[in-house]
Amino acid sequence: MPIFLRIASTIILCVLLFNACVPPAKKAETPTSVDLSNPDVQKMLTFQNDQNLDSLKSYFSHPSSLLRLMAVNAFASFQDKSIGDSIVLKLKDPNFEVRSAAAYVLGQLGDSTHLPELINAFAGQDSMNINNQYNANVLEAIGKIGGIREANLLASVETYRTTDTLLLTGQIKALYRFGLRNIVPENGVKLCLKYLENSEVDREVKLICAHYLARTRDIKLDDESAAITKIITNTQDIDIKMALALSLGKCKTQACKEVLASIVFSDNDYRIRANGIRALTAFLPDQGIADTILTLTTDKDPHVALTAADAALKIKAPGLIGSFWKADSITEHSLVKAKLLQAIMNNQSLFLTVSKEGIKNLALQRKNQATDPFVKAEYIKVLGYDPYQYVNIIAIPTTSKLEEMAKIEALNNIINSPDFIAAYKNNYIKVKREILYYFAGKIREGDSGVTAFTAPLLADEKNQAKTLLRDSTFLEESMSKMVQPKDLETVIELNKLSKYLFDTTYTEETSKVKTLNFNVLSTLKDSAEVVVKTTKGNITIMLYLRLAPATVGNFLELCKSDYFDDKIFHRVVPNFVIQTGCPRGDGYGSMDYTIRSELGRKSYNEAGYVGMASAGLHTESSQFFITHSPTPHLDGRYTLFGKVIKGMDVVHQIVLGDKIIDAILSK
Repeated sequence: MPIFLRIASTIILCVLLFNACVPPAKKAETPTSVDLSNPDVQKMLTFQNDQNLDSLKSYFSHPSSLLRLMAVNAFASFQDKSIGDSIVLKLKDPNFEVRSAAAYVLGQLGDSTHLPELINAFAGQDSMNINNQYNANVLEAIGKIGGIREANLLASVETYRTTDTLLLTGQIKALYRFGLRNIVPENGVKLCLKYLENSEVDREVKLICAHYLARTRDIKLDDESAAITKIITNTQDIDIKMALALSLGKCKTQACKEVLASIVFSDNDYRIRANGIRALTAFLPDQGIADTILTLTTDKDPHVALTAADAALKIKAPGLIGSFWKADSITEHSLVKAKLLQAIMNNQSLFLTVSKEGIKNLALQRKNQATDPFVKAEYIKVLGYDPYQYVNIIAIPTTSKLEEMAKIEALNNIINSPDFIAAYKNNYIKVKREILYYFAGKIREGDSGVTAFTAPLLADEKNQAKTLLRDSTFLEESMSKMVQPKDLETVIELNKLSKYLFDTTYTEETSKVKTLNFNVLSTLKDSAEVVVKTTKGNITIMLYLRLAPATVGNFLELCKSDYFDDKIFHRVVPNFVIQTGCPRGDGYGSMDYTIRSELGRKSYNEAGYVGMASAGLHTESSQFFITHSPTPHLDGRYTLFGKVIKGMDVVHQIVLGDKIIDAILSK
């Protein structure tokens, strides 16, 4: 951006922010609710589904505020920067919802070109009739495209009244967006703590403040440890406490460590305990913390135990081998036992070959005894913590693609081991090349999941594939076996690898986009519900038909065809999501069509939201997830199409490998 525009925008932003404390807004015109049986609405949705951008753009001046709103909203999902100039004009639309949508879209475009107009749109409002919801959207959009100057100015504003809830929300959401982009203002932490400590500030503002502290990288909270520990000790809000527990890992004080060491045992909510465990890893190699983590691997709660087992992989303390083995003998969770054996192997000295041979044999024995493919895969990974095992890893027979991917992960762990060069000395390049060619061979075989998993490893600069791999035919052969758009995610990864290795790319086909079935959609109620019957119980989901009609329509058709029957929950991340809907059962499967992304302004600000898994814009098909807790970092990136209204206890009980029995439209 030209410097004079940057200076001008900075001055305007400063003025508007410090003078934006205003009386409540008058109620503005609201577009009519979306009626999916309306021919004009159907036409607009069809334009959106067909990505007919010119036709959508032609509705920007339509007399109907609803159609203008739908046209503008569509571009939030397309994220086509060429539309920016036209969207800027809608910041002056007579309807406040259209203006709000325009501000949101400009943020979604991620283009700082229109930052001055966005700032000026805020400042240009009549201060006696300003719409705070619109201004909140403008502020958040600034957080998505502004720079450090804007961030510093935004964080320095402390003049908003506690009753100006929407402005406070917009300000903090903007700071959060800056933080997610690793733009850290000087006063951001101080402002968030100020709002968290004020009992009159709205809960949503506090929640985003807590997430700012938890998710913003490169902030140190040592000086604020007393304030944070006081807040987390006194708050009764579970969602805020969860985020603050994660933030405690950024303040390396004794007080923070003690609070974490307490809540990981005493809190009643597994989500807080899981975040506490993750935060505790920042205090390693402290032996007391290592002992705490190992103790928690034996916890009765599978989510807590699994989180602790993942944390145990970060422990390098050979003196605690006895404690590792003790935890392995006590824990009741098979995945945890496998991860503990990985940690045990990781704590063996390079030259303790006899001990490591025993661990290898135990891992393979347990693998052969296991029936769960996820557990089998974890036992294969044990060998990846011994650099000498690469030949044995390659030789392991497999019965699933999960095991194939585990072998590749184990081999990648070997070539990135700090002991790799010491193990092979002058032959380390030869061994690395052999492993990389093994990766290339797996890609050549053309399995979409294995290929999508392996390609990013070869594209990783530190693996030196660009230097050690010369033959490009493995990419060409693999591409010839891909079926698009079913294998679109794999093609995307192959293109990244091909671009990195040989500066060439292949065509990505997204033409098989599912059409909208208005005969079905127009008969559905706004409150349509689906019951997902699982091996742990029933989950009732209310669908957001008007927010994401293409997604809801696709979801219901899959339910009606019994597609989801016997589908595995292939991904479970404690205190994040459970995910299912993959036809392969490993997360790399898709349908022979895609659906459009539908990225609206609704936030993942509560537990139980249902969203579509995605490998990028417009790559969704059948995989979906349900959140364990608020996840606002997903806003604007993943289609949100429903909310769990009954059965959240079941969502929290789901573990890796659980299944869907049936999914039916119940209302």
